[in-house]
Amino acid sequence: MQWTIEELQIEARDPLMIDETIDLETTLEARDDEILAASPAHVRGMVLYERGTVLFQGEVQLVVTLPSSRSLEPVDVPLVFTINERYVLPGESTDIVDEETLLIELTSRTIDLRHAVVDNVLTQLPIVRLTDEEQQTDQLPAGEDWQVVTEEGLHQKQHDQVDPRMLALKDLFEPSDNQADDH
Repeated sequence: MQWTIEELQIEARDPLMIDETIDLETTLEARDDEILAASPAHVRGMVLYERGTVLFQGEVQLVVTLPSSRSLEPVDVPLVFTINERYVLPGESTDIVDEETLLIELTSRTIDLRHAVVDNVLTQLPIVRLTDEEQQTDQLPAGEDWQVVTEEGLHQKQHDQVDPRMLALKDLFEPSDNQADDH
């Protein structure tokens, strides 16, 4: 999945179809130390050379093993996503613009789509990752003198806590029995 621009000018004038399985595990683990493992990525799509640009549109499927965001237990996370990128040659510009396609200026005259796949995998990693058991319960980890709380739980706890300085003022704003009788 690596070509020079000159090769693509010849081979990709008509869409060059891609249907490959590539092993990116070592590269992904080197780029993100949270990645415990990764299955080979299946990449299916096309590359097209047109008017000094190279268009890559494809779908990527793989499974990445990450630590649970709650317990650090390994969690297999299936990823399926699309890539829409248009590469512009160094020093060139293009009038081909599409809101759904990311425009990238090349720094060399070689395109390696493995790099594009790796970059896109890293942007697709979810922040919240739970094991099957963790998804079935609302119970959060706790230990001696500590516990994990959700953001909502933290806001509720802060809302429920009354500042002790305010307790003294509480009686000033409640009508007393004498004041109610005067009116």
